[in-house]
Parts: sequence; C-alpha cells; structure tokens
Amino acid sequence: MTIPRPNTANRLALGLMTARGIGYAEAVDTLERLTLRLVCDTEISRSPALQAALLTAVNCGRRAFLGGVRVEMPEDVPLLLPWPGRTTLNDVVTDLQDYISAGSDNASQTIFFGFHPEEEVPHAVVVRATGWRGGIEPVGEKGLFQRHDGNDFALGGIFAAGLAVHRGFLRATAISIFACDERAGISFWDPNADWLSGGSEGPPLRALPQGLWMLGLGHLGQAFLWTLGLLPYRNTAECELMLQDFDSIEQPNVGSGLLSSDADIGSYKTRLGSRWLESRGFRTKVCERPFDETTIRRAEEPAIALCGFDRPEPRRLLEGANFLRVIECGLGGSINDFDLIHVHNFPGSRTAASLWENSAKAVTAPNAKLVDALSAPGEVCGALAIETAGKSVSTSFIGAMAAAAVFGELLRAFNKGSRYDETYLSPRNLADCHFSSSSRRYTSTEIAAAGFCEVAPQRSGDPDAAS
Repeated sequence: MTIPRPNTANRLALGLMTARGIGYAEAVDTLERLTLRLVCDTEISRSPALQAALLTAVNCGRRAFLGGVRVEMPEDVPLLLPWPGRTTLNDVVTDLQDYISAGSDNASQTIFFGFHPEEEVPHAVVVRATGWRGGIEPVGEKGLFQRHDGNDFALGGIFAAGLAVHRGFLRATAISIFACDERAGISFWDPNADWLSGGSEGPPLRALPQGLWMLGLGHLGQAFLWTLGLLPYRNTAECELMLQDFDSIEQPNVGSGLLSSDADIGSYKTRLGSRWLESRGFRTKVCERPFDETTIRRAEEPAIALCGFDRPEPRRLLEGANFLRVIECGLGGSINDFDLIHVHNFPGSRTAASLWENSAKAVTAPNAKLVDALSAPGEVCGALAIETAGKSVSTSFIGAMAAAAVFGELLRAFNKGSRYDETYLSPRNLADCHFSSSSRRYTSTEIAAAGFCEVAPQRSGDPDAAS
C-alpha cells in the first residue's frame, strides 16, 4: 500500500486502525464502504433547526461516510436559513451533497429528521431539535420530545445532527454497537434540565454578537464559522470577524473541516474563512501569524474571542490579549477520547495560565502499532511514521457538536442566560456531562461593551409548499 504521510493521512482511518487493529488500507476501505441515508418529511419545511440539522448532517456525513450520502426529501422546500443565492433547501443540499449509487436499503446508517417513520429501520435514529435543544431518539420507540413552537433557530439542529452522525458512525464501524439505541440530547439554555421537555427551551433570541475574534481555523474554527453563518442576523454587515491562523489547508483538513474542499488545498485557512463569511455579508479581517504574547487586541477590534487551539502554549496566553471574554474549546485526540468536548470560559473561576501551566510535561507517545504499520518497508520507526501516528483523530461531526456548545455559552451571554465557567461534554454518554456554574451572571454592561446585533424575524415556511 501507499504509506500515508502526516499531510495526507485520513485521521479517521488512523483512529480505526487503533480501534479495530487493522491496517491503513483496510481502514480506508471501511470508510469508503460506509453510506448514510437522510430522510425528511414535510416537517422540514417548518423548522430552521431541522433545516440546519439536515445541512449539517450532509456536510459532516460526506466527510465520514465516504461511500456517499443520500437525501430523501420533499420537493421545493422553502429555505428558512440564510444561504447566499438560494431560496430552497433542496438547492443547498445539492450544493453540499454527494449522492450514493447504492439503494437506500443498503445504507450503513439512516437518520430521520423531525418525525418517527412507519417503516422499521434497524438502528436508525430520529433527529429532534428546536432553537436551544437538540438530540436523537431511536426509531421504533415512542417519541417523547416536546416541541416548543415559535422559538426555532439553527443551534439545536447543528448539535443534534453532529450527535446523530457521530452515533451512527460509532455503530456502523462497530466501535460502539449500541450507540443508536438510546435517547440522547441537551438543552443549551438549561444544560442540567431534561432536554426532551418543552420547559427546558430557552427564550427567543434577543441579540447576537457584533464582533468575534476567531483564534485558530482548524476543524473547530471552521465549525464555529459554519454555526455563525446559519444564525439569524438581521444585518450581517454589522458584524465583523477577525480571523487568526497562520496555516494552510492540507488534505486531512478536507475530511474534518466543515468549510474545506479539495479545491482549497494550499489556501490559507484565513482566506477560506473570509470567503465563506463575506459571501454571507459579514465583514472580515485576517491575521496570518501565530497567536503569542505580542497579540494584543485594540479597543476598536472584536472584544470576544472563540478559541480552537490544539496546543497548551498559546492557551496560557488567552487572558493577556485584552479580550473582554474568551470561550475556549478543546477535544481529545485518540480514538478513545476524540469525542470528549471541554469548554472553558475566561475570565472564570480559574485562569488560563494556571489551567495549562504544566501541560507541556504531559507528552503522549504515538501508538507503537500505528508507527509499525505506517513505516515504509525496511524502515525502523521512521520519523514520518511517528509523526503520522501521533496525529489527532479529528472529525467534522465532533466539531459541529463542539461549536454548538461554544455558541450555546455565547448566545446565553447575549440573552441574559446562565453562565458556566467550564463545560465537559461526553457525546458517547451524555449522562457524564458536567457544567460548572459561575458565581457571576452576564450583565447588560458587558454585552453592551462587546456590542450586539439585532435578530432577524423568524422565517416561517409554507407547509403546502412541500408535498
């Protein structure tokens, strides 16, 4: 086989090699045989959250289920989300989608959106979502999700789609064969409440951020931009983004980044992000140097930073850059913990400098079996094999869920919700999640200092338009 290199190796394939004890070629072949079926009924024409879920599932699914994604949906569904140049959801799906040639009965995983089907599909799940809530229910069980009409936007759908694709991937690859057999979800308005209950739904959005500084535009940063682009701004031109990253797109980024494609390989990540945002009317500036002790925010620049770094060194410096607030997100890197999501809110109960004070000492050696499998014939533990084997497992569907968690904290801040200094999400077992409440609440003064934008009126689809 062709020996994969650090800038070409499929990160999910490296994870499967460890999880199942197989070679790289077999791992890639497994991914290329995975297919995903997404099924909608007329409910999709009424809900921005479900539409965001469908688009996110298509975008994530095609990067993990490499055999392709098949979408079954009504014709001419009115688009309830912001998307430049499109008026129907069908057109956006076509823009994103790679159809599979196999029949739907052969799909590795099936996801239904907003309704429990009459057909019996083993291990299929139903996506349920509103503005602040999102999750999945198994097909074949009574639906317990309580809708909350009149409060619907993209956030809950983005999380629910990431969770549905994640659980489907775990089951289809036999990493966790029971992954689709239970209800799972969250309310980002009240994370400790029962997400199935309409009482855990939050209020209608009152305001959105006027400016954000994006630190890092890897798969987390791109998921942040994907989420931002689906939010209901009345006027996106009022929002300015600073995009900071010094790296360019490589082949593995296409498999994990929600904005990346083969055509983007070699382009700076900042330029890719800028094109995505400006096509939607946002204003952007770019900074193509590393974030370090010389990075100091000026008074006229975005006051809130969203951070998706993968190293401790720049994280230690987050509170020294003159940001009003920083929401930082980190993920696990191995096949055992790649789907653990950890969000920090600064300033908070602990400082960034103290949290990552000793992180550099905790260096994990790459998996020895991976190094051996990735070494060229006759090569003994070559440097390229070690570097490739040490790459983190990164996925678009975990990026989507992490972005929803970060924006959940951000949107609560702009809508007088609860504040959490630390959030720990375990999507394989959401019962293990932990939310550390802050002793302080968000204030109108802080939001005014950061700047806010108005929310567009909620779009309502015509149910008769979908048949």
